[in-house]
Amino acid sequence: LPQVAAIRLRTLTDKSLPQNGPGRAGNGNFVLTNVRLRQAGVERRIARTWADHEQPGYPIVDVLDNDGKSGWAINVGANSTAKMNSPHEAIFVLDKPAAGDEALELLLEHGLHATYLIGRFAIELSATVPPLPRGDDDLLLAALRTESAQRSDADKARLQAAFERDEPRARPRDKRSDPNVARPMIMNELASPRPTYLLTRGDFTRPDKDSGQLLPGVPQAIAPPLTVDEAAGSNRLDLARWLVDPQNPLTPRVTMNRVWMRYFGRGLVTTEEDFGTQGTPPTHPDQLDWLGGELIRRGWSMKQMHRLIVTSATYRQDSRPRADLQEVDPRNLLLARQERVRLNAEAV
Repeated sequence: LPQVAAIRLRTLTDKSLPQNGPGRAGNGNFVLTNVRLRQAGVERRIARTWADHEQPGYPIVDVLDNDGKSGWAINVGANSTAKMNSPHEAIFVLDKPAAGDEALELLLEHGLHATYLIGRFAIELSATVPPLPRGDDDLLLAALRTESAQRSDADKARLQAAFERDEPRARPRDKRSDPNVARPMIMNELASPRPTYLLTRGDFTRPDKDSGQLLPGVPQAIAPPLTVDEAAGSNRLDLARWLVDPQNPLTPRVTMNRVWMRYFGRGLVTTEEDFGTQGTPPTHPDQLDWLGGELIRRGWSMKQMHRLIVTSATYRQDSRPRADLQEVDPRNLLLARQERVRLNAEAV
């Protein structure tokens, strides 16, 4: 076995024992006072016990109290349906599974009466914990026999608790106590927006409150204007809608210029991060406008735009330099030939 999670002690009958046993007492009884388990000289803790029959006053759990005056016995009462002179069994569940490649030492102690010994027994090992009957089995069986629609809240709670008890994967996890669970940042809207002011020379400790509070907006030089819900106020969704507004020429142009740069090594606007007055003008302004319009017309589908570029004659032309082109356009800004550019993995 790869590990030992539970041990079963089976007490067996035999013709050589009094009343066929399984004990050596005159009536076939026995008293097992203590059960201990060792491995490599280290005491292993037994967490749970169970027996198919217990003599009143001698429960199986008493074998774990390290008391020589108590223990497990199997005598029966006058009204009991159990039989003493028949095989019985007890199961001991370890708190942690023991290694299966190291010897285990099981100590069975009989210290109460000289003749109350187990006469014949067998030991069985298990790598898993078997489902053990519990004190509420009768209630669980009654709940299971009841139609689900007619079960009381107590029955439902009892069944749920039993299922979680016997099936660890069904137990709810408390993520607050799990150190492996990542703690994400949470962002929500303030009930009252924080006022924003112009900062004197960019110093956040010197807000210019005399000029009044600033409101959300975009530069007036960029069309279209930002549409704001006057009742709810401006938020990030308004800005997102403005970015993809079909009347906004900047977003599709910048996007397609970056895509173009991936395939040709240089954008139609070489300063891809600057479309302002300090940036370079586009080498093919009509081409850039057309690509931006196609991106909008194709539903902002990047897949379609990638296919459009790689199947174009401009992308598929020869990249070998030519003397006549070297004189007219040494930097190949007009794209009379293809550039020798290796497409990166992200674009592929």
